[in-house]
Amino acid sequence: MIDWKSDPELSALRREFAASFKRRREALASIVARLGPHGESPIRLGEAPASELRIVAHNLAGAAPTYGFESLGRVANEIDDRLSREGSSLPASELLQDALRLDRELISGAEFPVSGAKS
Repeated sequence: MIDWKSDPELSALRREFAASFKRRREALASIVARLGPHGESPIRLGEAPASELRIVAHNLAGAAPTYGFESLGRVANEIDDRLSREGSSLPASELLQDALRLDRELISGAEFPVSGAKS
């Protein structure tokens, strides 16, 4: 088990990763702004903004658990899997909900509850 609290180097790495949350939230805000006007219209998964949402989710799915952000990684992985397996399109409203769900996890992670993570 990794002790994020007592190891200063690991804690610094975790803080550095958490510092990227602001940039990632800005990317999500841009995606949300572009999804909003579409309502229930289908959005093709291989095209922006759906593809951009998948990239954000995919990157967080891989990195977040490494730095002890288990819940963020789990949510990001669910979204990444869903966007890679769905048919050719999803309603914009569903993509919007995915983006907002990921944003909520980033907000929670930014509060930086330093907890142990399994190695």
